[in-house]
Amino acid sequence: LKNQIREALLSTLQMEPQDVRHTAALVLAKVAAIDLPRREWPNLISSLLANMSATPPHHGVRQATLETLGYVCEEMGAINEEVLAAEQINMILTAVVAGMRPDEPSDDARLAATTALQNAIEFAEHNFDNEPERNYIMQMVCQGTSARDERIRISSFTCLHEIAANYYAKLPPYMPEVFNISVKAINEDSEEVGLQAVEFWSTLCDIELDMVDDEDPAETSHHFIAAVVPHLVPVLLKQLTKQEEGQEQDDTAWNLAMASGTCLGLLARTAEDAIVQHVMPFVTENIGKNTTPEDWRLREAATFAFGSILEGPSPHSLAEIVRQAMGFLLAAMKDPHPYVRDTTAWTIGRVFEFQHDAGNSEVPELITRETLPQVAQ
Repeated sequence: LKNQIREALLSTLQMEPQDVRHTAALVLAKVAAIDLPRREWPNLISSLLANMSATPPHHGVRQATLETLGYVCEEMGAINEEVLAAEQINMILTAVVAGMRPDEPSDDARLAATTALQNAIEFAEHNFDNEPERNYIMQMVCQGTSARDERIRISSFTCLHEIAANYYAKLPPYMPEVFNISVKAINEDSEEVGLQAVEFWSTLCDIELDMVDDEDPAETSHHFIAAVVPHLVPVLLKQLTKQEEGQEQDDTAWNLAMASGTCLGLLARTAEDAIVQHVMPFVTENIGKNTTPEDWRLREAATFAFGSILEGPSPHSLAEIVRQAMGFLLAAMKDPHPYVRDTTAWTIGRVFEFQHDAGNSEVPELITRETLPQVAQ
C-alpha cells in the first residue's frame, strides 16, 4: 500500500493543472520527511530526477519536480541528522543549478530551481569546497539577479543571503561582482528586489558582528563591511529619501528607506568610528534644509541617518557632534512635518541610550539647566 501511495504521488506531478502538481510537491516532501530518515523510499530522488531529463521536456512537470526537490531539502534541513547521501545531494544540486540557467525556457521552472537552491544550500558543503562547482553555482545565482522575471531576481538575492550565512569564508573572490549587482539593484530595480539587495549587506553585518562577539569564532573575519563602507554608505543614504507618506503611523511598514536605515545602523555597529566621516556630511547638509515643501524628505533622512549611527562609534568620536546636534534636535521636535518629528524623537532617544553617560567626562552633558525644559516637553 505504501508503494502504491508513493507511485500515485509521483504520477500526480505529471497531472494538470499546475495547482495539482504544486500540492503534490508539498505532499511528497512531507512523506519524504517520514520515509527518508527510515531509509525507506530509496528511489525517490532518482525518480524525481528522471522527470528533469525526460524527452521531450514538460516545463510544468520540471517546475513541479524542482519545487519537490526544494521542499524535500527544506524538510531534511529540519531533521537533526544526515539523511541524504552525498551522491543524492550532488544529483539534486546538479538538477537544481541546471534549472537556473538563463536559457531555461520557463521562468516558472527557473524560479522553482532558484527557490530550491535556497533550501539546498546548507547541504552543499562539498560542492562549495570544490572551486569549479562553487564558481558555477555563484555564476548561476549572480546571473539570476538580472533575470527578466522579478521573482527570480528576488529569489537569487535570497540565495546570496543563504550562501553568505553558510559559506562566508568562500566569498572573497565573488565580492566585487556581488557589490556591483547589489548596488545596481538598490539604485535601479524594483523596491522588492532592492530590499533583498540591502538585506544581503545586513546579513553580512550580522555575520561579522557575531564573529566579534564570539570569543573563539569558527571562521576568520574578512572585514567585508569595513572595506565596503565608503562605497555602500552613499548608496544607502540616497535611499533614505524615498519615504512613503504616513509610514510613521504604520508599525508594519517596511520599505527601501527603512531597510537602508536599518542596514546603516548595522554598518555603524560593525565599522564603528570609521562610518562617521561618511555619514555626517549628508547629515549636516540636509538636516536643516527647508527650501521646498518636499525638503522634509531630506530633513527626515538626515535625522534618520544620524540616529542610525549612534550605536557603534565610540562616544568620544561623536561627543562634539552630539553636543552640537542636541539643541538642533530639540528644536526639530516642532518641525511642521509629522514624519520629521517622529524620527527626531527616535533619534533623541538613541542619543540618551548610546551617547549619554553622566559619570563620563569624555561625553557631553546632555541634560543641563538650559535643555531640561525642552527635553521634558
